[in-house]
Amino acid sequence: MLHTLEELLAKNFADPIINREVISFQNHREQLKYADMAARNAPIGSGSMESACGQFQDRLKRLQPAFDVMLLNRVGRDYVTGFVKAA
Repeated sequence: MLHTLEELLAKNFADPIINREVISFQNHREQLKYADMAARNAPIGSGSMESACGQFQDRLKRLQPAFDVMLLNRVGRDYVTGFVKAA
């Protein structure tokens, strides 16, 4: 991939998009060893992390109404308790 982009850059040096992408891939060359990672049966991509984050966010969204009720109960109780003590 990087070799192909470098060839494109040699032909179209003035193209800022190709230049930006080549520099990005060159700067992250050490992170692009997919064959080595695949040989070690390591995950090669962000799919598993994205899935975990999505599941966590979904759970939080489902729990949000319960958190809202607990917060309102706590705030209401503290407000009433403080009001009664002040009087």
